[in-house]
Amino acid sequence: MVLPIQLLHGVTFGLCWATLTTFAKGVAPEGMSATTQALFSTAFGGVGKLLGQVGHLGNVAMRFR
Repeated sequence: MVLPIQLLHGVTFGLCWATLTTFAKGVAPEGMSATTQALFSTAFGGVGKLLGQVGHLGNVAMRFR
């Protein structure tokens, strides 16, 4: 059951990423498309992962009290 769901996740993630980067390029001012895509990538991957790690570290700290 898990493998078919993972295959679906791969397809939907790829479509979502391609769609959102195209949108970021479309709404960017002239000459700023790379910057807009970089900000999108940072927000989508970097900030989300950072917040996930901070939450995880908080849970680890609570275990050792």
